[in-house]
Amino acid sequence: MKILDYFLSSSQRYAIPRNTLQFLAGATFFAAFYYSLDLLKLIPAVIGAVIAYHSVYGLNDIADLEEDKKNSLKRAAKKLARGEITIEEQTSRMFLFAVVGLSICFLVSSFFGALVALSMLLNFFHSYKPLGLKKTPLSMAN
Repeated sequence: MKILDYFLSSSQRYAIPRNTLQFLAGATFFAAFYYSLDLLKLIPAVIGAVIAYHSVYGLNDIADLEEDKKNSLKRAAKKLARGEITIEEQTSRMFLFAVVGLSICFLVSSFFGALVALSMLLNFFHSYKPLGLKKTPLSMAN
């Protein structure tokens, strides 16, 4: 139940509907452009992409840990910043979300799984502090 608690924690709760709506907006454009959409693939695609993308938030929480500890709002919303979970536990959850989500995405199709993996990789680079992409114009494209 700890994983479900994390997935629905206060800092992640709003990411699920937001990411779902963003995905469905993209699916709408795809359907309008290609005049078709397989609804049986849409549901697992949404679920897989949202779960996989959730791992990006975990890395961001680790990367911004020191800053989040200083910010009272972020500290109140993030268990890692409050010290309720360890970096190791956060990393384990991140890995679990990535594996489960990407597995679902690759079951939908190889191409879709590769697209989600690429978007995750770009967002991991965004959060990875030594690269510093978060503070460059590239962050907007990401």
